[in-house]
Amino acid sequence: MSPTERTTLPQASIPGPLGRNSERGRILDAAANYLATHGFERLPAAVLAQDSGIPEARLKQHFPTEEALFASTLNLVDAKNITAYFAGAKGRGWAGLEAWAPLLDAVVHQPGALQLYSTMRAQAGDREHPAHGWVTTHRDLCVDVLQHAMLTGIDAGEMDPSIPVDLVAYQMIAMTEGVQLHWLSSGGRAKQGEPIRAFVENLRYRYGVPPHQDQSGD
Repeated sequence: MSPTERTTLPQASIPGPLGRNSERGRILDAAANYLATHGFERLPAAVLAQDSGIPEARLKQHFPTEEALFASTLNLVDAKNITAYFAGAKGRGWAGLEAWAPLLDAVVHQPGALQLYSTMRAQAGDREHPAHGWVTTHRDLCVDVLQHAMLTGIDAGEMDPSIPVDLVAYQMIAMTEGVQLHWLSSGGRAKQGEPIRAFVENLRYRYGVPPHQDQSGD
């Protein structure tokens, strides 16, 4: 898969039509905005109907259960985060790996989102549960973003081609899930981005390629 194809995946990962004029898209936009403000404990149907302009009776036609709505909303949140932190040059090379830390730091301001992420991960063992599809999409997307950063870094000559792209991607995802769990269990006292910054700094020390300097004397 080419770097260009990889950059299109965040949008392609969201199921269903998501144009602002589509009912499904308007519901998910309203859900994402509500959850960002009020947390992820519940999504009042009456509020979603009012904010999206979609009659309450039609909400369940698009999302039969709250869990299905949660999963699709988290897909949208994932895509928005990818766009905010990794679009264009921000997602390439060392910049793409380093952007992982501020993304985790931002979760401090959305504790409800992290609680829902953890809950959905725990429920994903049931292949029939909407959480299973979300976790699969979420991890594939995270792997793709991290691999894209490293492959474009190699192409740009700023990363050593020997960097183990797949292994590093899965290590960073495992570390992310570990720090998030620690953050929840510590009551929000642990710093989420710091372990990632240290890990990327070590990677850069080992696999960073110094910028080429012209030795001609011109």
